[in-house]
Amino acid sequence: MFTSFNLKLNPARDFRDYYDDGNKYLSEKQQKLQNELELLICSDSKIDGTAVQNNWFPEVNASVFLSHSHMDENLAVALAGWLHKECGVDAFVDSHVWGYANDLLREIDNRYCKNEDGHTYSYERRNCSTSHVHMMLSIAIQKMIDHCECLFFINTPNSIEIAKDIDGGLLSSPWIYSELSLTKVIRHRPLSDYRQRRSDRLLHYAINEKTDVPITYKIDLEHLPVLSVENLTSWQKALSERHNDYAYPLDALYEQVEILQTRMFNE
Repeated sequence: MFTSFNLKLNPARDFRDYYDDGNKYLSEKQQKLQNELELLICSDSKIDGTAVQNNWFPEVNASVFLSHSHMDENLAVALAGWLHKECGVDAFVDSHVWGYANDLLREIDNRYCKNEDGHTYSYERRNCSTSHVHMMLSIAIQKMIDHCECLFFINTPNSIEIAKDIDGGLLSSPWIYSELSLTKVIRHRPLSDYRQRRSDRLLHYAINEKTDVPITYKIDLEHLPVLSVENLTSWQKALSERHNDYAYPLDALYEQVEILQTRMFNE
């Protein structure tokens, strides 16, 4: 990852006109995944975990990783449509590529986790299967963030609960918490790493993080430069008016928020 941003949006207003563009664009990139586990089971009746990862969580080309709440899926799709149509930037929306984690978990549970009565599930085996699938997701997320040039955290009231005594607010999604925490510790790569291998990208998770378990996480957003709709509009305008000045569309965004100058100075 080269850099990341805290993008503050209004889900009821922003980019709504681009949802169809995003849905069409992402559907064309969507992988057709294998729904049967039969081909992934080894001769000794063990599941080939590596094959499952490759089959259910495939690599996808993109430059921007969109970290978003399950409730903001339509907004993320619309933003991806805008990025592609107006800026020529490929973005990743998890649920359009990896929206099968719960299906995979159900397949495994039905095959391996039922009790002898055939109607109920073993608590211990269910914990084990969930750990395996979530581990696959977690590793895939880490790889994808590392391989994407840029991360946008879509910051809306759906993703963060404002708390008076906490500067950054509270998160109820463990996946967003994991992604944002990772942006603080993951290696920051020079732009040349991404510009030399634009076709070598990975992309992100998708499991419905909506849960009735009341767990929240304190979240720190101080390390993420804030982006607004106005910033994105200025970026698009710069690309439109000075497209010959930018070999890579994201450079115009970095120029808008002075990321390039700051990073080059620090390096």
